[in-house]
Amino acid sequence: MKLILLMIMLAAVTLTHAATNAVPSSAEQEQLFMEAVMLSSKGLYAEAEVRLKRLAEVQPNEPTVVEMLRLVQLKLHDPSESLTKKLAATIFPAVQFRAASPQDVIDYLRHESGKFAADKTEVNFVWQVPDSVQLPPITLSLKNIPLSDVLRYVTQLTGLRYRVEPYAVVIYKPDPNVKPE
Repeated sequence: MKLILLMIMLAAVTLTHAATNAVPSSAEQEQLFMEAVMLSSKGLYAEAEVRLKRLAEVQPNEPTVVEMLRLVQLKLHDPSESLTKKLAATIFPAVQFRAASPQDVIDYLRHESGKFAADKTEVNFVWQVPDSVQLPPITLSLKNIPLSDVLRYVTQLTGLRYRVEPYAVVIYKPDPNVKPE
């Protein structure tokens, strides 16, 4: 509730500045920047972009504003960010696996993701685990769980990893000789 009220107040301040076309005072510029930082940290990139563009009009050579605007725009238009959000927003009512092969589990998640995703499209998965790798079977029973959490559990149980790329989730076996980042 507090976040909604804060968003309404922030929108009112922004609309007032936009309507008057007045140059914001230094205190108002600082407020716009702080709002942009807060909004960006909450994943509200479009709202952060509005404030940063307003600041860039007034401070076109301010490196902090220019760089933050660039980063926010990258996040706003990054397809992997979109896929990451889709994984978190796709809620499976239930998943139950008993001694299932990891590759079969991923195939199931691919097929079923289209049923539960808001856009009704399947998530693309790329299986990059060599056939020679012996993986333990998966037994798992979960209810009302985001696809991102199912992936996390499946990869933890099997010693696999996943990474979200712009248009697919890649499942792979990490190289034991390379330290994780």
